[in-house]
Amino acid sequence: MDPKKRLSLRKQLAALVEDASFAEVEEILSEIKQTKGIPISVFRASLSSFEIIVRYLKDEQHKSFKHISLALKRAPPTIYETYRNAKKKHPQPLDTSDTTILIPFDLISDREHSVLEHIVSYLREQQHLPLVKIAELLHRSPSTIKTTYWRWTKKR
Repeated sequence: MDPKKRLSLRKQLAALVEDASFAEVEEILSEIKQTKGIPISVFRASLSSFEIIVRYLKDEQHKSFKHISLALKRAPPTIYETYRNAKKKHPQPLDTSDTTILIPFDLISDREHSVLEHIVSYLREQQHLPLVKIAELLHRSPSTIKTTYWRWTKKR
């Protein structure tokens, strides 16, 4: 981000926080934290990684299908169909309780690698987690995670 824009944004945020109550500040910080990424706990659902992300953006972040398609660089019909199928397979709400690790949105929009490859590589290389722990967090088998990470390294 441009330093001038960042400074302007900081000043606006400071002015907003100055007039807000403590509860409002907590709510604002919570919203900011949520928009930075996807909580690791949503991957407990028995859906594909892409389906989980689409469901999270639609149900939890209240984004439109058009916004999601632009953010993930996919066609709107693909997003709608993915969401519809995910709702059928997993009608209950996603678990958003564990926000200790947030998966950044910008990883997912890169189409060079699969969604799962991006997530596994982020957890391995940025969060420095062992593959077995990643498998546990994503509710996938360790061999799936190992293969996914191997594909990631091979493509690089």
